Amino acid sequence: MKLTWLKNGFICKELYAPFKISKDIDYRNDLEKKYNIVMEQAKKANADDESLRIINVFSTKILESLDLYYKADIAESNNIIFELVRDIGNNPFAVNDAGVRT
Repeated sequence: MKLTWLKNGFICKELYAPFKISKDIDYRNDLEKKYNIVMEQAKKANADDESLRIINVFSTKILESLDLYYKADIAESNNIIFELVRDIGNNPFAVNDAGVRT
């Protein structure tokens, strides 16, 4: 998987961090909007199918985890995040070890 599409105008003003919300309950909806922007920007930048799949899977799972968190199912919410992090491994889409000192 080549990630050259990340340099094809992927980053836009709407994705700059940090961003502020008024209330904690607004976080989930705002995050979903940001994920929609990420997907649209990735498509516009000609992201490969694998990258689009990864964006979709991770954004869906993170939103699912937040839904469970807001329903007070903290254990299952944590399990979803644990599985996502465990599955990342050394995936270059999510992990950049440049500058890591050992």
